[in-house]
Amino acid sequence: MKVILFLKKYIGYLISFLSGVGITLVIQLGNNNINGNYNSIKQDTSHTRNIDTALAIENKTILPWQYDTIWTDDGRGHQLVFILAILTQEKIWEFGNDTFLSGHISILDSLPRFIYSLPALQDFKEIIAIGVASVEGSVENEYTTADNRADRIVEVIRFIPGKKPYKLNLGKYIGKNNLPATSWQRRVIIAGIISKDNSMSFEDIKFAIHKGLKKHMKNKIGIELSDYNDFNFTEPS
Repeated sequence: MKVILFLKKYIGYLISFLSGVGITLVIQLGNNNINGNYNSIKQDTSHTRNIDTALAIENKTILPWQYDTIWTDDGRGHQLVFILAILTQEKIWEFGNDTFLSGHISILDSLPRFIYSLPALQDFKEIIAIGVASVEGSVENEYTTADNRADRIVEVIRFIPGKKPYKLNLGKYIGKNNLPATSWQRRVIIAGIISKDNSMSFEDIKFAIHKGLKKHMKNKIGIELSDYNDFNFTEPS
């Protein structure tokens, strides 16, 4: 029985990703301008195409994503550029759940299609699965929920060829909570690294991501990095 469930689970992944490839082709045909013609930008670097893509998709929205480019560094002059992408408000984590989105939509069934709809996916070198949880519940319980949510995203990323996964658990929301609803604190978030200095270590990448989110996260999604109580950046085993 366990073998049958295992096979059923991963056949489902395969079907979702094949569907995602089809969606990607349709979106690319309708959005050829998204990667832009930035031939006037000339840089003596192997990452010119990735930098061009970052410039081209800055401040864009492709349903169901809201996303933007963040430029940062490791504090020692090594630059890192990543795309911060957030699923739209209609597709947030169900309250207290690490498996389903609102409307009881399975994250493992839907997220592959959503990810393949990102025009910049082809330029992602690494993808960071970001887990968050809302204000309700204890710090310990919400940390676990956020961690499990990041794990679900990592499960999907592992099936994307050539994209190394990282995991970032931001834990529980602890910021101001003046609104009656808390769904906006449970967004589905990923970050795709499109360019970085090859000499950067894991700790350098962690520093740069923290610096970039701390400086720009508020402007991008309306929530401060400090509104969450943790920053646990890891390489999934």
